[in-house]
Amino acid sequence: VEWEGDVELLSQQEGSVWKPDSSWKAHRFWIQGVLFADNQQLVTVSADQLIKVWNASDGEELASLRGHRDEIASAVMSPDGKSLYTGSKDGELKQFALKPPVKTHSLEKAIPGIELARFSANQRDLGILTLPDRVKVLRSSNLGQVIDQEISSDTRTLAVSDDGASVVVGDKKGQVQRLHGDVTRPPEILLQHDAAVNAVCLSPGGNLLATFGMDQTVRLFDFSTGTDSVLLRGIECDGPHAYALAFSEDAARLAVSDWEGIVTILDLNTREVIGRTSRHTDTVWQPIFLPGTQQLACASSSGYLTLWGLDPVEKLASEKGQFLGLHSIAVCPN
Repeated sequence: VEWEGDVELLSQQEGSVWKPDSSWKAHRFWIQGVLFADNQQLVTVSADQLIKVWNASDGEELASLRGHRDEIASAVMSPDGKSLYTGSKDGELKQFALKPPVKTHSLEKAIPGIELARFSANQRDLGILTLPDRVKVLRSSNLGQVIDQEISSDTRTLAVSDDGASVVVGDKKGQVQRLHGDVTRPPEILLQHDAAVNAVCLSPGGNLLATFGMDQTVRLFDFSTGTDSVLLRGIECDGPHAYALAFSEDAARLAVSDWEGIVTILDLNTREVIGRTSRHTDTVWQPIFLPGTQQLACASSSGYLTLWGLDPVEKLASEKGQFLGLHSIAVCPN
């Protein structure tokens, strides 16, 4: 460890001779302590009040931890390598939990001009709309490319099938079509709105497709029968992206959020409206059904996260975090 904040890694290559292996700039000020958490992770503490965790093999920064109000003077690792204890000139001793390094993937070349990115319902694949006018589907486990096709410049939204073999796109002319990874299969036109398509959503399992158009209609396409029908009319539409669609886990219900901040819940078996939420304080960018419950969570651009019961539809809780606005939410599997 060097005075200027650099770390140099040495390796024993020839008998007892230690030779420089790699070095990198680790901190803005001098480093007060360095230690191995395990054979994979290296920890440094510095006068810049930061604790940093590094990949010991290549110097990749894995974490930067804060908590002290003055320079960190010393650090020691617990015998099991799971906890780090640090002492600082602020007079405090702190304990930090260290997690195993997380394997991440990055593309060899960046994808320029990304306009929209959407995961498939099972989170296995990632669909991307890019400029100039291409749709790509990447396997989320390793970012391997599954689909790469040229599309119309009018395309504005997409949804990826669970198997990653196809992608559904909607365009400004109201057309919804399915593209296949197998380029020998031509695109399939599924349905037509009378105005631009602003949202498309595939159900878990991929049997149903819901679409939302500027013609103020929500349509449902059934892949098993090849038919589509109008579910709702007169939905408020006042902008290109200010509403969303969400299927329940069993694909029996559909939530539709509109520009006015109202979410409509439909029973897809009876094709009837189960109920509507009262108006949120602002536009709901994403509704999400909580798996295994009769509850719906909504994220609004006013920064509120609101929880609704579905039987009957009633507000259960509303919480405003330290956010200017909420655009997206996710729920862990448990």
